[in-house]
Parts: sequence; C-alpha cells; structure tokens
Amino acid sequence: MKKRNLMIIAILISIITIEGIAYASTSWEPQPYPYMYSRTAWDARSADTSDMTTRGEGDCLIFHHTAWNFSSTSLSDCAEEIRDVQDYHMDDNGYADIGYHYVIDPSGRIWRGRSDNYEGAHTYSNNENIGIVVLGDFEGYWGVGANRLTDDSFDAMCSLSKWLAYRDSLDLPIAYNHSDFSSTVCPGRYMEYYVWDDLRGHLNTYMEES
Repeated sequence: MKKRNLMIIAILISIITIEGIAYASTSWEPQPYPYMYSRTAWDARSADTSDMTTRGEGDCLIFHHTAWNFSSTSLSDCAEEIRDVQDYHMDDNGYADIGYHYVIDPSGRIWRGRSDNYEGAHTYSNNENIGIVVLGDFEGYWGVGANRLTDDSFDAMCSLSKWLAYRDSLDLPIAYNHSDFSSTVCPGRYMEYYVWDDLRGHLNTYMEES
C-alpha cells in the first residue's frame, strides 16, 4: 500500500510539473531596446490617469491602423498626426488619453502613446493587451486609395515586437490584428497579412529562448 501511495504521489508531481511548464512564461534572449520618441516629442496632452485602469498581464500585441490616409515621413508632420489622433480620441470619443500604447510612422519611427502601465482604449474587452497603431489607411475603399505599409514601418513593427516579447516574456504567437477580436477591417487589407504572415514568421525565426 505504501509503495502504491508513493507511485500516486510521483504521478501527481509529474502532472503538476508538466502543467507548470505548459503555462510558464517563455524566457527569451535579450532584445535591444528600440529608440522611441517620447510623448513630449509629439507635444502630447496630459492624460487623465484618474479615469484609467492599471493594465494587467496581457498576452499579445494588437495591431491597428489610424484609418486616415497618411504617408508623410516628416518628423513634424508625424508628430502633428499623432496629436490629431489624441485629440480625436479625447475630444470625440471621450477617452482619457490616446488609445494606443505605441505609434509607428511611415519612416519607421516608434512613438510612445498611452503609458502601457494602463489599459489601452483600442480593442473592446482586450485592452489589457498592448495596442500598436501604424499611421495610415491600409484599407481605403475596397482597397482603392489605401496606403501601403513601408519597409521601414514593418522593420519597426519587428523590432518593437521583439523587445516587448522579451520584456514581458510573452509566448508566441503574440502578433494579432484588431480584426481578430472585433468585427472590423482594421488594420486593413494591406497590413493584416504582414501581421499574420511576415511579422509572425519573423518572430518565430528570430526569437530564441534563453
């Protein structure tokens, strides 16, 4: 009987160990911190943190487009475009701040949006996850008049994703489109496949466990 009890205990320990491994966060090799422009760089308005919720442990990155046609690579134009997005979110939508945590412009610059210490306002019922927006309209009208994702923007998506995966020990796959969670075309036909195929493929290739 004693031997049988020991066997049962051993089996239970094995099961618990396997479950623990299955749900443990992945430990990645360190990834370089990509340069990011501060909120001051785009003259952000102050966020109403009293109306914001502390962000829990998200498990993915959700990509968006602003759905406004935009292709300028000028630093000042990009800063103004981000301010316009924040104004729209705060003044028209009643958000406490810009809804996205990070913004990527056509030249591949990465800008800090809402502090990712707080939940975003970008994907209903999934705002504990990091929201990343690329400036531009990648849908147009049935594809007509849409922007095209630049190589620089895609490179920034890759570097930011790798760093966030490393920082937060996120398990792959981590890259998703807004349309994966909501009935929307966001981030548009000319961006969504970059997220599903190219970005996910890049992360699978270049993220290595430590």
